Amino acid sequence: MILIADASALIVLACCDSLELLEALFGNILVPTTVFYKIELGIKFVTALPTGVVR
Repeated sequence: MILIADASALIVLACCDSLELLEALFGNILVPTTVFYKIELGIKFVTALPTGVVR
C-alpha cells in the first residue's frame, strides 16, 4: 500500500510520539526532502510553543 501524506499529518504524529504507527501499517516510509524539511521546521515550531497552547 502506498501512503501519500502532507507534512502536517506527519508533524502531528511526530508530536504525539506516534510515527511508529506508520511503519507498523505501511512498512517502508519514503519522505521527499522538501517534506522532511517542512516537518523538521513544524516540529521545532510546535515544541517551542508555551505549554498548553496546542497540546
